[in-house]
Amino acid sequence: MQTVATFASTAPYFVSPSFQVVLSGGTLTQITPYAAVYLAPDSGGNLQAWQLSLTNTASLPVPVQTGLISGAPFASTTICGSSTGSRNLTQPTTGFGILQYAVSPNTCGSGAVTVLINSTDSSTTAPTAVPISQTDFHYLYLSSGVLSAILGLDPATGHLNYYAAGSGGAPSFSAPTALVTGAASADLIDISFNRNRQITDTVAFALVSYSGSPAPASKLWRVAANGSASAVYTASGTVTIDLEVRDNTNLYFTDAVPSGGSTIYNIYAAPIAGGNASAIAAVTAAAGTTYTLVDSDGTSLVIKATAASGTTLYKLATAGPSSQTPVQILTTPVLGVTAGLDFASGDLFVNERASTTTTGVVLKPSGSSPATPIAGPLASTAFGTIWNESVAQSTNWPEIAPLPNDGTYGGAQIKLVSIANLTQSTTFTCPMCGSGNYSIPAGGDAGIGQFGTAFAYGEVTFPSTSAATLGLLLNLQTAQLAEYGVSVSNVTLFY
Repeated sequence: MQTVATFASTAPYFVSPSFQVVLSGGTLTQITPYAAVYLAPDSGGNLQAWQLSLTNTASLPVPVQTGLISGAPFASTTICGSSTGSRNLTQPTTGFGILQYAVSPNTCGSGAVTVLINSTDSSTTAPTAVPISQTDFHYLYLSSGVLSAILGLDPATGHLNYYAAGSGGAPSFSAPTALVTGAASADLIDISFNRNRQITDTVAFALVSYSGSPAPASKLWRVAANGSASAVYTASGTVTIDLEVRDNTNLYFTDAVPSGGSTIYNIYAAPIAGGNASAIAAVTAAAGTTYTLVDSDGTSLVIKATAASGTTLYKLATAGPSSQTPVQILTTPVLGVTAGLDFASGDLFVNERASTTTTGVVLKPSGSSPATPIAGPLASTAFGTIWNESVAQSTNWPEIAPLPNDGTYGGAQIKLVSIANLTQSTTFTCPMCGSGNYSIPAGGDAGIGQFGTAFAYGEVTFPSTSAATLGLLLNLQTAQLAEYGVSVSNVTLFY
């Protein structure tokens, strides 16, 4: 590992790198980091975007200025937000970023500037002004990978707008189509790959809250890549949606309705292909108990109940009926329960983290004995997670063990568990750290997740000390990792 850029009194803050996406017959086979673009001052102290290639391993990459921002002294400019997309998902050089910043005395709430910068812009090219004062945009792609449109809420008009892309997927804000009007807020998610890693025309879901007194009930809208939009559900209570809780057929969500001292969690399935959402179950939670959705393997939907007495996992049939009774698959007095699903195998990797101990267990919710572990309980073991459900499936799952049972992960090693037989296949080394297998530093608390089939990343924090956080980048194919430190502030990674 080599130093490629040094910042005086400034430090990186990760938003998102750009990625190299490789498709074979419409199936995602590889996703790897392509470039990092950060915001930092130029030689004159002005805010600029810089691009750093991550693909050339033969020579040391050199940061290159991308675009020319004027009138924004770095020391007096606040970065309000950013969003990134691409004209073509399969061509990483077509990336672009939307940046919002405010130069003092302006603030992010008043007087902020929003601009678009292309990854190919030269250091003399002025950014393109974006006429909407926000950066929470979502990008709708065709199955070819070409950008079809940008979807976003214009806070000034209350319109959920569809901004059709130009030739070759060029982003454009010139002729918006208002899909929804009177919106006060919109919680957006988009689906471009199914759970088998196959690219599809993007489908977005928007949970829209409306203005007014009294305000109309919130609605869940489905938006297709071609701009067709329809309301698929009208809320009765508080609706919660999550991109990760889906399979190849449905997006699942809850509508929580108070009932006396209890709460009824109505659980719905919204067809990704189109059509109204349908109820598949309803569960009643006593005061102090909450229900959340975990994931679906296509046959079973796993849900989690959390109460003062502990945590319980249940499974529901994704096909319903709405009168079905949840089937318990795990119960524990531990409150810190997390779970991740390998969609291809249907294996559910569960962590039960108490104050000083963590136990791992693997369940198969759609198996013949869903409450019987197919691996574990594994004492002093913590499974990793996944950062993006649809593209993270691989043949192995990260594991951290053996844990010291003192509330930290210090001294534990990072391993890969074969999904085929649920046995440890290899242990990570860190060539830059020294010989032998890598161990989490003493007192460290680690979080690791897959991103794509080839790599994973995470961090090691030190909650009981002032030690700096360590970043981890793991190659899942070679079982090697790199450890890096973050010790400076005020540089923002853009895309």
